[in-house]
Amino acid sequence: MLEFGVVGLLGRSGAGKSTLAACLVAGGADLVTDDMLRLLFEDGVPVVYPGPYRLKLVSDSAERFLPHAARAGYFNTVTGKILVKPRDTPPPYDVPRRLDALIWLGDHIEEGEEGPDVRAARMRGT
Repeated sequence: MLEFGVVGLLGRSGAGKSTLAACLVAGGADLVTDDMLRLLFEDGVPVVYPGPYRLKLVSDSAERFLPHAARAGYFNTVTGKILVKPRDTPPPYDVPRRLDALIWLGDHIEEGEEGPDVRAARMRGT
């Protein structure tokens, strides 16, 4: 099994990035940010800084993975999603964290399948 410290989830809108993040948080991971990621290179090392500490989730995902947060969250009328604070205490905003991997979540349709299947791939290169 692969282990990472900090990963960035990339993909198109609706690919499941926030839902996967909620699942990871429910399993004990920490959230650095959702939707906005400040990435810098410090001495050639990619680092990220925490951003807004909230997840935008469809109600089913919010209730399934973070039910306590979902009940305290609020509805975003623009996106139709619930904005939730995953934990009571966000990470410190001024502490950078080394980025270990970028993961692309993309949909893929195999021949003969009825709908898209989400795939994850680790991105390589700079």
